[in-house]
Parts: sequence; structure tokens; C-alpha cells
Amino acid sequence: MNNYFDIDNSSLSKELILLFGLLEKENDGDLKLNINEQLKEVNWCYFLELARHHRIHPLIYLKLKKEKEELIPTEVVQNLYQHYQKNTFKMLQLSAEMEQLSKVFTEKQIQLLFFKRACSRLRTLRRRFTANF
Repeated sequence: MNNYFDIDNSSLSKELILLFGLLEKENDGDLKLNINEQLKEVNWCYFLELARHHRIHPLIYLKLKKEKEELIPTEVVQNLYQHYQKNTFKMLQLSAEMEQLSKVFTEKQIQLLFFKRACSRLRTLRRRFTANF
């Protein structure tokens, strides 16, 4: 099967290539990708910055926590765990708020539909519709 989304890795940082590798990895456990040498050259601060910027740090934490400890610095896994835990608690808080709102709207017999990241989606939709007119 042809992959139409092949990316030229020559212009990508080692850290970004590592993130891609972790995200596309299917099996949890040992890194079966050819990245053991890359791990020695990774700028871990930049790696963490990229993971947070792209909001994939929860996924990356879940992948890395199962890896051999000597491959990944302990500080990196701990940092990802802290962000993972903070993210989990924030999602629980937001879910509780959503439930409270749902109860209020249901009591008033108002139909309600929740959107994830609705503000950015609405801005995008508005730009698309106004561009057509």
C-alpha cells in the first residue's frame, strides 16, 4: 500500500522525529523503532517543549513510561507525568462543570450540545463562510 503522506525527515529536528516515532508506534513496551542512537542526541528540554506545544504530552507519557529506564532520562518521564496528572485533573474538573451545566439546561428543558475546543472551531468556520461571500 502506498503512503501518500511520507515526510522528508531531513528538515525535521531529532526531537520531532522522535515524537512522530512514538506516536506511530503500535506496540507498547520496547522501542522497536531504530531510535536508540537518536535518544542519546536528543535535546530533552526541546522534546518536552514540542510535546507540550502540540498537546501530545499525555500520549507521549503513556508511551514512555513503559520504556526501559536507561533510554529516557528520569527527569523527562517525571516532567511528563506531572503534566499528565495536571491534564487529567483539569479534564475531570471540566467534566464536572459540563455535568453541572447539563443539569441546569435539562431542568430548563433547553437542548444542549457540547463542543470540544468550540471557540477555535467557530473562528475557523466563520473565516470559511465569510471568505465565500
